[in-house]
Amino acid sequence: MKPGSIIVDLAVERGGNCPLSQPGKIVTHNGVRIIGYLNFPGRIAASASSLYARNLHAFTELFVDKENGKLAIDWDDELIAATVLTRDGKIVHPAIAPKSAAPAKRAPAKKTRPAKKAAPAKKAALAKKPAPAKNPAPNKNGDGS
Repeated sequence: MKPGSIIVDLAVERGGNCPLSQPGKIVTHNGVRIIGYLNFPGRIAASASSLYARNLHAFTELFVDKENGKLAIDWDDELIAATVLTRDGKIVHPAIAPKSAAPAKRAPAKKTRPAKKAAPAKKAALAKKPAPAKNPAPNKNGDGS
């Protein structure tokens, strides 16, 4: 790998996937960092929550005028324009907005013959009577037991 690359060995607690990883340590070999943190999933939760909170805070700051602290949405802002779905009772996001204001004309529906209704499964199962049991062949004793 090129110097500056990073390897995160998620299996270091069970022997690892990288021969140079060491449990609980960061090893640098030829400019490549090999991270061998123990309980890596436990570390990610706090980092991910913190990152998500910072992103939400930065996004919601766009809604407020910094001078007076009041709500002032700049509808021309690139991030707001990309995330707003509806405005003033209309769908405005291009991914979900109707293609045109006028409804598309449809071709008249073809007349088809109605399909035959199938019998419900429960009734069909009840309608079938089990075949009568045949008398078992008598055993050596001749008493049928």
